[in-house]
Amino acid sequence: MRVTNQMVNHSALKNMQRSQSRVSITTTRMTTGKKIQKASDDPVVAMRALKLRSTCTQLAQYKDKNIKDANSWMDVTETSLVNVIKRLTDVYDYCVKGANDTFDSTSKNSIVDALNSLKNMIYAEGSATYAGRYIFSGFRTGTDLAFSTPESVKGVSYDITEHLDSTNFETKNIVSNEMDFNKLNSYIADMDTYNPPRDGQVTIMKLAYDGLKEDDFSISFDGKTLAELGFNLVTKDSTQAASYYDVGADEVVYIPDTGELVFGEDALAALQATKDIQVNYSKDNFKVGELRPDHYFDCTKHEPQADGTIKDIKFTQPEEGQELRYEVNFNQFITVNTQGRDAITHDMGHAIDKISHALQDWINIEDTITKMKALRNDKEYESDPAKLAALNQLIEDADVELALKRDYATKLFEQGETTFTNFTNKLSALQSDVGTRMNKLDMIATRVKEQYNNFDELKSSNEDVETEEAIIDFNEANLVYNASLAATSNILQTTLLDYL
Repeated sequence: MRVTNQMVNHSALKNMQRSQSRVSITTTRMTTGKKIQKASDDPVVAMRALKLRSTCTQLAQYKDKNIKDANSWMDVTETSLVNVIKRLTDVYDYCVKGANDTFDSTSKNSIVDALNSLKNMIYAEGSATYAGRYIFSGFRTGTDLAFSTPESVKGVSYDITEHLDSTNFETKNIVSNEMDFNKLNSYIADMDTYNPPRDGQVTIMKLAYDGLKEDDFSISFDGKTLAELGFNLVTKDSTQAASYYDVGADEVVYIPDTGELVFGEDALAALQATKDIQVNYSKDNFKVGELRPDHYFDCTKHEPQADGTIKDIKFTQPEEGQELRYEVNFNQFITVNTQGRDAITHDMGHAIDKISHALQDWINIEDTITKMKALRNDKEYESDPAKLAALNQLIEDADVELALKRDYATKLFEQGETTFTNFTNKLSALQSDVGTRMNKLDMIATRVKEQYNNFDELKSSNEDVETEEAIIDFNEANLVYNASLAATSNILQTTLLDYL
């Protein structure tokens, strides 16, 4: 094969260009620290880089955002649960003191105020937020658990469906024929009939709310109406307060004012084994601090609009609950929320109200007796032995009423010890559940961090060059390039003319 000078020159220049290209590549690697600058430099490295970068990005999302967000959410939840437990414990402490009858007359008023404040604080925890989201509201994180502002209750009404069962029957102690100080003179003058006080018991079922509408009410027992079961439904308004708990044997009395159902003996015997009691009722006069029905019951909200129309919004409660789940690792999720309907219930408020109302009744009859005794020194009674005798008899009756109400309040305090212990235990179980999930999240966080470090190391190994190796490669390429320059310069200088 004949080799010409042009072929030699062309080959030398081509090889020198390759050496120069190698110098350029090693220089770029050394200055950037990366093995390749574009996919075509090394398709295998490029493909691996895409996969490893994607994995590292996902792990960084889990490590730096999802896990931290989930942990913070559960931390706020745990703090709120602890606050509720503390408030319930405070109520329990009052129950212990009340059961031991250690309250004096002057402290009972402050205790009523304290109990009401504790109830408000418990429900206020339902408005706890994390990053602007309500933590106890399930999927509807933009709506707080309780009505928190006057604007939130303005003009709002609900049609509510509440499901109860036989466990919701309870015995209520009542005192009939309460003394009315305003009718005292009428009692003495026999203008108003007065009967001595007496105690009794009725079986009731307490609905979630009081202050209900008299109409738009229905009730069924395992799908059957009272009429189909042979019993009568009687509705009593506030003008019939004195006879609220006078119920016929075959009657069920609905008291919208107190939100109670009172059962007669025959009705109770036939209905107390019912598995599903469905009650439909309406309420429109909500107060600030009351729990929103849409977080607890199937209901329809009637909300007034700016143009004067009413917007109907229907809410249903899924049996599986409303779990907010965060992805904290590849295909690994954790539930971050605790639902308010499991933690902060209407029963807590009812139990506190029951005690505070009984205590208030105790206070009222004591005040009545004090005012009645003061009348003994009034000239009207001092000068009239008959009136004074009638007054003294009424005072004796009032003392009987006081004893009954004091005994009733004391029993409620005793029951409250068990009731609020159960509430506290339930909240403690929820707190433990949150703690368990937080511990699980800590283990996941450790694993994710390890995964991130491993994949970050693999990514670096795939893309990055070792500094020492880059310098050696550069020096080697540069040496070859300089050698090629020297060799090529000698070849290009010699031509055929040099031998002629």
